[in-house]
Amino acid sequence: MASCIYCGAPLESSAIQCPYCGQTILRVQRPSAARMLTQQLEHIEACRPIKQSKGLFSQALSGYFPSDIDKREISLIQNCIIPNTKEDILEFATLASSNIRPEAFGIIGGTPVGSPQRMLSDAWTALLEQAYQKATVVLNGLPELYDIEQRYVKKTKAVRKKKRQLPIVFAAYLGFIFLIILLTLLLF
Repeated sequence: MASCIYCGAPLESSAIQCPYCGQTILRVQRPSAARMLTQQLEHIEACRPIKQSKGLFSQALSGYFPSDIDKREISLIQNCIIPNTKEDILEFATLASSNIRPEAFGIIGGTPVGSPQRMLSDAWTALLEQAYQKATVVLNGLPELYDIEQRYVKKTKAVRKKKRQLPIVFAAYLGFIFLIILLTLLLF
Protein backbone atom coordinates (compact mmCIF):
# COMPACT_ATOMS: atom_id res chain seq x y z
CA MET A 1 0.00 0.00 0.00
CA ALA A 2 1.29 3.44 -0.95
CA SER A 3 1.39 6.48 1.29
CA CYS A 4 0.81 10.16 0.64
CA ILE A 5 4.07 12.05 0.06
CA TYR A 6 2.58 15.14 1.78
CA CYS A 7 1.12 13.79 5.03
CA GLY A 8 2.20 10.13 5.06
CA ALA A 9 -1.35 8.78 5.24
CA PRO A 10 -1.98 5.34 3.68
CA LEU A 11 -3.46 5.46 0.18
CA GLU A 12 -5.11 2.96 -2.08
CA SER A 13 -3.23 2.35 -5.30
CA SER A 14 -6.00 3.92 -7.37
CA ALA A 15 -6.32 7.10 -5.22
CA ILE A 16 -6.14 10.37 -7.10
CA GLN A 17 -6.46 12.63 -4.06
CA CYS A 18 -5.37 12.09 -0.46
CA PRO A 19 -8.50 11.76 1.73
CA TYR A 20 -6.65 13.28 4.75
CA CYS A 21 -4.82 16.32 3.42
CA GLY A 22 -6.67 16.79 0.11
CA GLN A 23 -3.49 17.00 -2.00
CA THR A 24 -3.65 15.68 -5.56
CA ILE A 25 -1.47 12.63 -6.05
CA LEU A 26 0.59 12.75 -9.23
CA ARG A 27 1.50 9.36 -10.54
CA VAL A 28 4.75 9.03 -12.41
CA GLN A 29 4.30 6.40 -15.07
CA ARG A 30 7.28 4.19 -15.65
CA PRO A 31 7.95 3.34 -19.27
CA SER A 32 6.59 -0.04 -20.28
CA ALA A 33 8.98 -2.96 -20.56
CA ALA A 34 8.43 -3.07 -24.33
CA ARG A 35 9.30 0.62 -24.59
CA MET A 36 12.44 0.05 -22.51
CA LEU A 37 13.46 -2.80 -24.84
CA THR A 38 12.89 -0.55 -27.85
CA GLN A 39 15.00 2.21 -26.30
CA GLN A 40 17.82 -0.24 -25.55
CA LEU A 41 17.71 -1.55 -29.12
CA GLU A 42 17.80 2.03 -30.46
CA HIS A 43 20.79 2.77 -28.23
CA ILE A 44 22.64 -0.30 -29.50
CA GLU A 45 21.76 0.55 -33.11
CA ALA A 46 23.09 4.09 -32.61
CA CYS A 47 26.51 2.54 -31.90
CA ARG A 48 26.59 0.91 -35.35
CA PRO A 49 29.43 2.40 -37.39
CA ILE A 50 28.63 4.12 -40.65
CA LYS A 51 29.15 1.74 -43.56
CA GLN A 52 32.32 2.40 -45.46
CA SER A 53 32.66 1.79 -49.15
CA LYS A 54 34.09 -1.70 -49.58
CA GLY A 55 35.16 -3.86 -52.42
CA LEU A 56 32.59 -5.83 -54.37
CA PHE A 57 33.43 -9.14 -52.66
CA SER A 58 33.37 -7.59 -49.17
CA GLN A 59 30.00 -5.95 -49.86
CA ALA A 60 28.56 -9.24 -51.02
CA LEU A 61 29.63 -11.05 -47.85
CA SER A 62 28.92 -8.27 -45.34
CA GLY A 63 25.20 -9.08 -45.11
CA TYR A 64 25.83 -12.73 -44.30
CA PHE A 65 27.76 -12.43 -41.06
CA PRO A 66 26.40 -10.80 -37.89
CA SER A 67 28.41 -7.91 -36.50
CA ASP A 68 28.94 -7.29 -32.79
CA ILE A 69 26.03 -4.83 -32.88
CA ASP A 70 23.77 -7.50 -34.41
CA LYS A 71 24.87 -10.01 -31.77
CA ARG A 72 24.12 -7.54 -28.95
CA GLU A 73 20.65 -6.82 -30.35
CA ILE A 74 19.89 -10.52 -30.77
CA SER A 75 21.11 -11.28 -27.26
CA LEU A 76 18.99 -8.47 -25.80
CA ILE A 77 15.86 -9.76 -27.55
CA GLN A 78 16.53 -13.38 -26.59
CA ASN A 79 17.15 -12.54 -22.93
CA CYS A 80 14.17 -10.21 -22.59
CA ILE A 81 11.68 -11.18 -19.91
CA ILE A 82 8.05 -10.24 -20.42
CA PRO A 83 6.31 -8.94 -17.26
CA ASN A 84 3.02 -10.53 -16.24
CA THR A 85 0.79 -7.51 -16.81
CA LYS A 86 -1.83 -7.58 -19.54
CA GLU A 87 -0.54 -4.35 -21.12
CA ASP A 88 3.05 -5.56 -21.25
CA ILE A 89 2.10 -8.89 -22.80
CA LEU A 90 0.03 -7.11 -25.47
CA GLU A 91 2.84 -4.64 -26.21
CA PHE A 92 5.46 -7.38 -26.51
CA ALA A 93 3.22 -9.44 -28.79
CA THR A 94 2.67 -6.39 -31.00
CA LEU A 95 6.36 -5.45 -30.99
CA ALA A 96 7.55 -8.97 -31.76
CA SER A 97 4.97 -9.68 -34.47
CA SER A 98 5.76 -6.40 -36.24
CA ASN A 99 9.50 -7.17 -36.29
CA ILE A 100 9.29 -10.73 -37.63
CA ARG A 101 10.20 -10.79 -41.31
CA PRO A 102 8.80 -14.01 -42.87
CA GLU A 103 10.66 -13.28 -46.11
CA ALA A 104 13.94 -13.81 -44.23
CA PHE A 105 13.04 -17.50 -43.90
CA GLY A 106 12.38 -18.17 -47.58
CA ILE A 107 14.73 -19.84 -50.02
CA ILE A 108 13.78 -17.49 -52.85
CA GLY A 109 14.77 -14.00 -51.81
CA GLY A 110 15.44 -15.22 -48.28
CA THR A 111 18.56 -15.03 -46.23
CA PRO A 112 20.92 -17.80 -45.07
CA VAL A 113 20.47 -19.33 -41.63
CA GLY A 114 23.39 -17.49 -40.01
CA SER A 115 22.66 -14.07 -41.49
CA PRO A 116 21.81 -11.16 -39.18
CA GLN A 117 18.32 -10.67 -40.67
CA ARG A 118 17.47 -14.33 -40.15
CA MET A 119 18.88 -14.39 -36.62
CA LEU A 120 16.94 -11.24 -35.68
CA SER A 121 13.72 -12.70 -37.07
CA ASP A 122 14.41 -15.92 -35.14
CA ALA A 123 14.86 -13.91 -31.93
CA TRP A 124 11.63 -11.95 -32.51
CA THR A 125 9.83 -15.23 -33.27
CA ALA A 126 11.01 -16.64 -29.95
CA LEU A 127 9.83 -13.50 -28.15
CA LEU A 128 6.41 -13.76 -29.81
CA GLU A 129 6.23 -17.40 -28.72
CA GLN A 130 7.10 -16.35 -25.16
CA ALA A 131 4.41 -13.64 -25.21
CA TYR A 132 1.85 -16.11 -26.54
CA GLN A 133 2.71 -18.74 -23.91
CA LYS A 134 2.55 -16.16 -21.13
CA ALA A 135 -0.76 -14.83 -22.49
CA THR A 136 -2.32 -18.29 -22.41
CA VAL A 137 -1.52 -18.49 -18.70
CA VAL A 138 -2.09 -14.90 -17.56
CA LEU A 139 -4.91 -13.85 -19.88
CA ASN A 140 -6.85 -17.11 -19.86
CA GLY A 141 -10.48 -16.29 -20.67
CA LEU A 142 -9.88 -12.59 -21.48
CA PRO A 143 -10.60 -11.13 -24.94
CA GLU A 144 -7.01 -9.88 -25.25
CA LEU A 145 -5.85 -13.49 -25.50
CA TYR A 146 -7.75 -13.82 -28.79
CA ASP A 147 -5.88 -10.80 -30.23
CA ILE A 148 -2.49 -12.21 -29.27
CA GLU A 149 -3.46 -15.65 -30.56
CA GLN A 150 -4.43 -14.16 -33.94
CA ARG A 151 -1.09 -12.35 -34.22
CA TYR A 152 0.77 -15.51 -33.23
CA VAL A 153 -1.08 -17.76 -35.68
CA LYS A 154 -0.74 -15.26 -38.54
CA LYS A 155 3.02 -14.86 -38.13
CA THR A 156 3.78 -18.54 -37.53
CA LYS A 157 1.79 -19.49 -40.64
CA ALA A 158 3.69 -16.94 -42.73
CA VAL A 159 7.05 -18.19 -41.41
CA ARG A 160 6.08 -21.85 -41.95
CA LYS A 161 4.96 -21.07 -45.50
CA LYS A 162 8.30 -19.45 -46.30
CA LYS A 163 10.24 -22.31 -44.70
CA ARG A 164 8.30 -24.86 -46.78
CA GLN A 165 9.49 -23.22 -49.97
CA LEU A 166 12.83 -25.01 -49.65
CA PRO A 167 11.46 -28.55 -50.10
CA ILE A 168 9.16 -27.36 -52.90
CA VAL A 169 11.98 -25.64 -54.80
CA PHE A 170 14.28 -28.61 -54.20
CA ALA A 171 11.60 -31.04 -55.43
CA ALA A 172 11.01 -28.88 -58.50
CA TYR A 173 14.72 -28.94 -59.33
CA LEU A 174 14.87 -32.71 -58.87
CA GLY A 175 11.75 -33.15 -60.99
CA PHE A 176 13.25 -31.00 -63.72
CA ILE A 177 16.49 -33.00 -63.70
CA PHE A 178 14.55 -36.26 -63.69
CA LEU A 179 12.46 -35.05 -66.65
CA ILE A 180 15.59 -34.13 -68.63
CA ILE A 181 17.17 -37.53 -67.91
CA LEU A 182 13.95 -39.31 -68.86
CA LEU A 183 13.62 -37.36 -72.13
CA THR A 184 17.23 -38.03 -73.08
CA LEU A 185 16.76 -41.76 -72.43
CA LEU A 186 13.56 -41.86 -74.48
CA LEU A 187 14.96 -39.86 -77.39
CA PHE A 188 18.20 -41.82 -77.72
